[in-house]
Amino acid sequence: IESAPVITKIPSLKSDMGTDNLSAEGLSRELAKRVNCERRKLRNELECLRRTPWDKFVGFSAEVLSPISNEDGLRVGVFHDPYLFRDEPYKIAAQGDYHPVPLMIGSNEDEATFFGPVPFLSAKAYRDYMLDFFGRQLGLELLTYYPATTKEQMKHSYIQLMTDSIFGFDGVYVSEALSGKGSKDVYHYHFSRVSPGAQLSGGLASHGFEIPYFTNNIHDIGAPDFVYSQVDEELASEMSQRVVAFVKTSRPNASGLKYWPSYGYLEYSLLIDDSTKVIRSYLVDEFDFLKDLKQFTGHDIQ
Repeated sequence: IESAPVITKIPSLKSDMGTDNLSAEGLSRELAKRVNCERRKLRNELECLRRTPWDKFVGFSAEVLSPISNEDGLRVGVFHDPYLFRDEPYKIAAQGDYHPVPLMIGSNEDEATFFGPVPFLSAKAYRDYMLDFFGRQLGLELLTYYPATTKEQMKHSYIQLMTDSIFGFDGVYVSEALSGKGSKDVYHYHFSRVSPGAQLSGGLASHGFEIPYFTNNIHDIGAPDFVYSQVDEELASEMSQRVVAFVKTSRPNASGLKYWPSYGYLEYSLLIDDSTKVIRSYLVDEFDFLKDLKQFTGHDIQ
């Protein structure tokens, strides 16, 4: 689920390894071969892959994945696999084509800071691009939600637009779709805590920055002491308790913690900032617009 929102539909792939139209299935078979797990029976192959230490995959990931590029020469590591993901995650959920299991899903406030600098040199360049790409009517509406009257505002809007469209959108609409189908154990979060180190680096609440909190290992990742504060330690303790409770009971609630209700028709989310609190209808207007944008144009923002 964490990676599902960024799956990109690419009709054909080319590989520097000499294989044209390399499919997701072909890529996985290549990876299995590289770690000595290629088997005649798929079940035996999967069992071998699951027993393989992670560090063996890391060594081959750059070699196997990084040569893949689409027709524009852009590097991709995850792409749409018609055998596994037949459509976008929120559409699959809306169709009821899923296993009814408890779900914890969410996104971070500044996911897109992880993926490099803002590609526009000015606010005008940003505005012109949106109007040209989406057309004047939709482009102007987009600029009401993600405005760019100044360069600084443009940078903020671009980060929010990328974050909302690639990550936040699917988290909210998967939660909405599953709740609408009667799933009671759907818990949505929004992570916006910026630690002292994240503030200093400019990463803010970037992609993956919530993981040390959810696993309560903020001091086990080799970061200097100044990166995290007492606030972060308390937040990590709380969130790891919630994860453990969720694994045990399908609900991220435990004695001494604020009650985190399921998403439901009231659209509850847990905001994870300097402390935690329950909020409702997180960015509902922006996400409704992005949903219309996808339907009208057939384009993802990315």
